[in-house]
Amino acid sequence: MKKTFIISLIVLIFCSTVCFANTQYIEQASTVLKKMKIIIGNENGDLMLENNLTRAEFATIIARLLVLENTPIPDTVLKFSDVTKEFWGYSSIYKCVNNGYLIGDGDGKFRPNDPIKYEEVLTIMVRILNKDQDLVNWPDDYIDKADSINITKNTNYNSGDIINRGNSFIIIYNCLNIVK
Repeated sequence: MKKTFIISLIVLIFCSTVCFANTQYIEQASTVLKKMKIIIGNENGDLMLENNLTRAEFATIIARLLVLENTPIPDTVLKFSDVTKEFWGYSSIYKCVNNGYLIGDGDGKFRPNDPIKYEEVLTIMVRILNKDQDLVNWPDDYIDKADSINITKNTNYNSGDIINRGNSFIIIYNCLNIVK
């Protein structure tokens, strides 16, 4: 009984330390990205760090990161059946797709309102950093490349996991530090 209690206490302390460290990184990344106006938050300025991030929201963040937001778009239509010109994120999606950073699902859809997955975020960031040469096997090659260049530092996700807003901000922040 005493041994079980001690082991439980050690696990609790470890988990609290890891959670606290991750919270610090999220706050640091969010503060920097907010100052750079890459992330804005809702009408109250709340970044909703624990919430999921949609593919359209991530496209908007990427458009801000790459200063694509104010560039004009031609009067052409995206090839995705689920993203019309009237969709709020059309412009950002168009610009990110047109520059080769984002792609659809292979079935003619973009799935703008779906939560973005860990491997999708990593793939986009690897492409932005132009580190995707010779990467063939998706998502494994992209995840391995992201790991090797420290994009995944201070995150703990697996392929297939939906990533929350706070941890996606850490990944973007890590990429900014790689570029320095």
